Amino acid sequence: MTKIPALIASSLLAVVSATAANKELLGTAKTIVNLYDVEWNKERQFDSEAELKRMRTAISDSPLYTYFRSVQKGSDIILKFHENRVFLESETISLTVYDPDDNGVIYSEMRPLIDVDNDIDRLVSHFLSVVDSARAPYRRAEEAIAEQKQREKEALLATAPRGATLSQALQKLKTGRISARPGGMKVIFDSGVDLETREQLLLVLNDAVDDESLKDPDYAITFSSKGGSSVSYEVAYKGEVKRSSGDKFLSPKQFKGEIERNW
Repeated sequence: MTKIPALIASSLLAVVSATAANKELLGTAKTIVNLYDVEWNKERQFDSEAELKRMRTAISDSPLYTYFRSVQKGSDIILKFHENRVFLESETISLTVYDPDDNGVIYSEMRPLIDVDNDIDRLVSHFLSVVDSARAPYRRAEEAIAEQKQREKEALLATAPRGATLSQALQKLKTGRISARPGGMKVIFDSGVDLETREQLLLVLNDAVDDESLKDPDYAITFSSKGGSSVSYEVAYKGEVKRSSGDKFLSPKQFKGEIERNW
């Protein structure tokens, strides 16, 4: 069986354990302090300044700074590129990522040093692949929030006459009296319902209520709140109450569930 040198084996193990234990930090990190150095045998001639310049250029040419913003201090994570050129027959280059809070290693990879430009590019590429995986859940959550906000915007604009701006629709929403469609179902909020909840409730109405009801001006739904984000409601048709939440106060999500179950 082929033996893996102990130094490389420990590096490979570090990559596996680090990504499992520190995925949250890699997923949320936005800023880095970037360090790089070279170690060599002082008994032979070696231009360390030129080598450091090559490392700096290779790092700058990599995609690293498209993922992270470089800062001088107070970063989310610390990166260190290290060249070991002590022994000509076993030169290596490594990338190690640290948690600034305790300097614990959260990611590490070491490889034989063959060509600095290619080796740094590959080290960065492998690291960013791990970052992509760690960021994926946060990216999906951000996309879901952005999609929710866009749908809320569309639902709000649907209440306004054609050509109205979002600012105009928001101003109307703040008054507490609005139509789910121009000339359609009346939606009334008491002053206790906060603006964000009003937007979410409009989205629920657009998603869950029959479209013809939204167009009927004889329907009116009134929302009341004591805490801002939870509401009670009452639906009336031509002034006659048809359904209500009674003493219950519901979040927008619970209100949607009630529509789906009972309306």
